[in-house]
Amino acid sequence: MIVYGPRRVGKTSLLRNFLDNTKEKYRLDTGRNVFIQEISNIGRALKIIVDQIPNIKGIATGSSAFKLSQNIGKPLTSKKRTLKLFLYLKKN
Repeated sequence: MIVYGPRRVGKTSLLRNFLDNTKEKYRLDTGRNVFIQEISNIGRALKIIVDQIPNIKGIATGSSAFKLSQNIGKPLTSKKRTLKLFLYLKKN
């Protein structure tokens, strides 16, 4: 799954909420880790992971939707779902 949206719209909060409520094993890396913030050929890298590891599921997020969609789009054409966030609603 690919989650797009502008900065501060709640992509990471949505992801953390989902992960807090799942029983699946997971690994979470965020953009705060400068070494993974921009990965060359990310679409190709994700395609290799999906193709080589049976039953793996992944979620990639990004605020630079155009750049992310260009890099992920073609390699994962039939293997992805896309969610676009536009508005952050803060819980009180």
